[in-house]
Amino acid sequence: LFVAVNAHQWGILDAQVNQVKTHDSAQVDSDDLLDIAAVQTFLQGGTVYTLDAEKMPNQASVAAIYRYPVFASA
Repeated sequence: LFVAVNAHQWGILDAQVNQVKTHDSAQVDSDDLLDIAAVQTFLQGGTVYTLDAEKMPNQASVAAIYRYPVFASA
């Protein structure tokens, strides 16, 4: 996971129903969803990199390389 330094995406993650609600700015009940993504990436064995905003792909605040399990056919 690549995250821009000082980037934030405020919102609420409801893991029970797999829904995310984003906010334009921090609110009383909001979390930084980029922080949640970084923590979850780390907990799942992934690596988190921080980059200056101008070095991010397409000037995005977050980018990822997805890993998929490889299943052997029987």
